[in-house]
Amino acid sequence: MAGTGGVALLQDPRPDDVRRALQRVTLRWRQLPVDRADALSATVRTFAARCAELDPADIPELGPATAVDQLSVAVFDACASGRSAHLSERLGELLAQLA
Repeated sequence: MAGTGGVALLQDPRPDDVRRALQRVTLRWRQLPVDRADALSATVRTFAARCAELDPADIPELGPATAVDQLSVAVFDACASGRSAHLSERLGELLAQLA
């Protein structure tokens, strides 16, 4: 008897340009020295909050190790909600701040 409890696959709502821009930000973030990442983690969380249309205080301070993951979730949610316009450009601006 076959079960009906299959796993539903979620389509990635991120446009290719947003996915690539986020990948570049993530790669750069992982290359930052810890003290620099710690200093910039609030900037990344603020950007994530803007993407998710949240107050920056709603993105918890979990340290630099999780900031880029919080950003990834916010970007995914923004794209899933149809708010991907200009997101790749804004991610490019964030990448410049991480340089």
